[in-house]
Amino acid sequence: MKPNKNSNHPILISRLRGQKYPPPIPKLGNLECFFAKPFEEHPQSKGIQLPESSFPVPGPLDPTKRDGLLSYAYSLYDTFVTGESPTGPDGPIAAHAPMLLPLLELLHGLDPSHLQTALLLGCVYHHQGLYQRALNVNRELLERYPNNVEMMCNMGSTFKVMGLTVQAFEFWWKALHIQPALWDALDNMLTVILGSSHWEGDLPNPSHSQSFHEQQLRQSLELCNFVLDSTDGHVVELHCAQRTLHLRSIICHALHDQREWADLFRGIQLALNSSESSRTPPYAIDDLILAAHFVGALACVDQLSPTTPGLEGTMKVTDELRRKISPDFDVFEFIRTNSERLLGTVGKSPPILLLSPAEALYLPSAMWKPTHILSLPDSVSRFSTSGSLRDDTGIITGRLLSTLATRIGGVARVNDFGPDGSRIGQFGNFSKFQPSLSVVLLLRYVALGLAPSSQAFKALGDLISSIGEDVTRVMTEGGAGSEMKLDTTGVAMLYHEFGMKMHC
Repeated sequence: MKPNKNSNHPILISRLRGQKYPPPIPKLGNLECFFAKPFEEHPQSKGIQLPESSFPVPGPLDPTKRDGLLSYAYSLYDTFVTGESPTGPDGPIAAHAPMLLPLLELLHGLDPSHLQTALLLGCVYHHQGLYQRALNVNRELLERYPNNVEMMCNMGSTFKVMGLTVQAFEFWWKALHIQPALWDALDNMLTVILGSSHWEGDLPNPSHSQSFHEQQLRQSLELCNFVLDSTDGHVVELHCAQRTLHLRSIICHALHDQREWADLFRGIQLALNSSESSRTPPYAIDDLILAAHFVGALACVDQLSPTTPGLEGTMKVTDELRRKISPDFDVFEFIRTNSERLLGTVGKSPPILLLSPAEALYLPSAMWKPTHILSLPDSVSRFSTSGSLRDDTGIITGRLLSTLATRIGGVARVNDFGPDGSRIGQFGNFSKFQPSLSVVLLLRYVALGLAPSSQAFKALGDLISSIGEDVTRVMTEGGAGSEMKLDTTGVAMLYHEFGMKMHC
């Protein structure tokens, strides 16, 4: 649960499909033991007595003073409560409850209709384990604002913690219908159905029979379809659209549905074209692979072994880039303008580049102009995934690229090619490159730069250690500037060391 958050980076998906209200609760097959009955008839809902309001008698309040006090209350909440903090009387907010609760109850009593005060009060009640008080505040607010989706999500979260999953599911479903792009509602509903809240690559192993697990997956797929169909033509937050596409791709992969590829590429393409939604044709995965290869080569081409296959053509392009580079230079525009020539230079499988961890982390900032959503000039911010230091779009784009790299790696391992070298399978429908180790490596580099994590460092280290070709490079060590020549094993160790440091 969290207070209201302003949306940013809106995009236009494509078109609108109308929906009727109120919607029916979706059919859930064998899960009907949880969700079959309406809210009023659920046996656990009987006997819940929501307390009467004990707030002070309302009176006049200067809005400026109220906003100042509320800002102070929000600062306490934001400092000591996060999405992963435990709730209840022993949670991190407990020490500040003697300050927060009386202040918020006073403000709410003086102005019960003020939305932000009621939102924060309900969240504090929830984190303190005062669930019925949280429900009472949310219910009072919904009487004034019947279409407030955040209150519906908050009530769903509180009901879930109380073990009343039926009621929780109903409130999330209503919120999702009013605002289909509401990621929190979709995330909570799928967590209930699938029993997992980790959507970063693959779903966990099923805890039930295979047939029951497949029903869960198909119900989840229907929810994702509803959200994506309903948001066609709507302006939504970019990262919410990407998250839904990523999750649907993961579900399709578990169902062996080839549509997984289309959702991965679409999610990545949304971020690539976020600044230029009218570009025709839009930037695609081939543009990203070429940009990553040539920008990465700028950082290390002079330090690679001259025996690296295909390096001669890459060096000619990097020399050209050095002459053109400037603060206003658009790498992707250069790639698009010269795409046929550059594709001819690197072939269907670009030469392998060994980037150091620092070079990989800097790659997104060098690939995109400073104004682009995926450009992260502050290197420190790339090690944080909270607050204003990181944009959700960069993180989810990194996860999409990481999942795509895993999928392409699987295609490459089974040698998914025809006798004439043409690509069989879905990857070939979206790219002119072959599914190869070098393509996977470039995607992993960009994914790491956008969303650094110990797992991302480990994945790159494992991938580099599997390179069988004779690829070496020279790296500068420490402030003294001493140089050392490293092969793939040495570079892989650097990534593993970085990952261990992040994990600690």
